[in-house]
Amino acid sequence: MSAFVGGMSRGNADRSAEPLTADVRPSDVQRQLQRILASPELRRSNRLADFLAYVVEETLEGRQDRIKAYSIGIEVFGRDGTFDPQLDPVVRIEAGRLRRELEHYYLATGRDDAIGVDIPKGAYVPRFFYRAQVARRSEPEPMVPLPAPASSASPADGARQHWRWAVTGAVIACLFALVWLGTRLERAENAAASAAVTQSSILVLPFADLGGKDIARRAAAISDELMAHLARFREVTVIAPEGAGAPDPARWPAARYLLDGSVRADDSRLRVTARLVDRTSGTMLWSDVYDIDPNAPDAITLEEDIASRVATAVAQPHGVLFGSRERTGDRSPPDFPAP
Repeated sequence: MSAFVGGMSRGNADRSAEPLTADVRPSDVQRQLQRILASPELRRSNRLADFLAYVVEETLEGRQDRIKAYSIGIEVFGRDGTFDPQLDPVVRIEAGRLRRELEHYYLATGRDDAIGVDIPKGAYVPRFFYRAQVARRSEPEPMVPLPAPASSASPADGARQHWRWAVTGAVIACLFALVWLGTRLERAENAAASAAVTQSSILVLPFADLGGKDIARRAAAISDELMAHLARFREVTVIAPEGAGAPDPARWPAARYLLDGSVRADDSRLRVTARLVDRTSGTMLWSDVYDIDPNAPDAITLEEDIASRVATAVAQPHGVLFGSRERTGDRSPPDFPAP
């Protein structure tokens, strides 16, 4: 399923059986990892499977100090060297999803598994342990002799027993309250992170033909190249209308930003104009003009270059798009502390 899984199996095949957390051996962890990755909970998401396999492999290899949001973003989710966890919340979002899937796994498919694997909040380093409740279920219950009839309890014994039950009930109530509060906080953090991602949706309209020889074809080509380049930025959601005729932007109200432009030409030059508009305020955030030789022999390379320059100016980290989000307060939450 995952490149990380295969690499881990080969790299750890000859590891000495040194105990890990709570005396759990690496070989036991590897077998448990394979069980989890083969379960319905993880098979439906390759991203989560890669995430879990990566952090387990790094831990088994003794590289826990490398398990950070930055390294996970690059090694697992394919981000490049410009990846900034404070601007891109993908690791926080997927870590929350992975924690929930592991909890669900041990409540359903893995309820009888002896080895536990979880990722505590506050870091991305996994924890391995023997599940005591499973061990208890597998042991035969000891024969307990019935107690002899007791003499009537004194009032002091009854008071002490009542006090113990009251304290036990209070502790259980506090534990339930803490679990409920932790779940609510994690959901709120994930919702905020998801909202930050949706703030970056861009509606890309076909560039307008303002006249000139063979301009309609070149305008369509530049629009197509631009959408392909924007789609490579994973922090950006690209909305590209299909069909003939000029699309109506009102049909895509969820897109916060509008990117469009125009192409025109005369005998000596071909001019491409592009602009980015914030639809919530109607503000033009950015615009630029590009002139190229309409008779250049390698037209495809020139069109691709313009599309690349527009996409980079708009969607790169710390570019126009994310600068706009910072000015309006729509910044992603900081990466530290990790959820």
